[in-house]
Amino acid sequence: LRVYAIACRFELEEESKIASQHTLCIKVTECPLSEDLKYISAYQYHRLLDLQRRRAKMAQDLIVYRDEVKCMMCNGTHYGAFYPPKWWKDWEARAKAELHERPTTDVIFSWSFLAESAKAGCERCGGSIVDAHVFLEKLRKGIDALPSTI
Repeated sequence: LRVYAIACRFELEEESKIASQHTLCIKVTECPLSEDLKYISAYQYHRLLDLQRRRAKMAQDLIVYRDEVKCMMCNGTHYGAFYPPKWWKDWEARAKAELHERPTTDVIFSWSFLAESAKAGCERCGGSIVDAHVFLEKLRKGIDALPSTI
């Protein structure tokens, strides 16, 4: 955030774009107050917050259950309608919350984050996550392809 502020202060457009991309992996509103922020406009700060908000919304919109995500034990039908596996429901909720704070794929596709969702599911959900790796990788690439700079 400080690098972004310094780049904005000295009108370094390319550097401010690069710095804005790096702010996606932090909670901007929870960063400590810095003297460097005194020298940027509300417009420049708002652009950064808007980038985070728009990217988070676009990323959250990409997280949609697909029939190719299955679990042999907990993914079943009820009156002809398919239900997503328990791990997916847990992962989807936590991933959307995480993307709201930090709209990058670093955390939500980490093995530790996925393992927490496996624990929230049935005994076969861990294998289901591994089986869904192709779908999850496509989803990750889709999120990574979203606009990432001011």
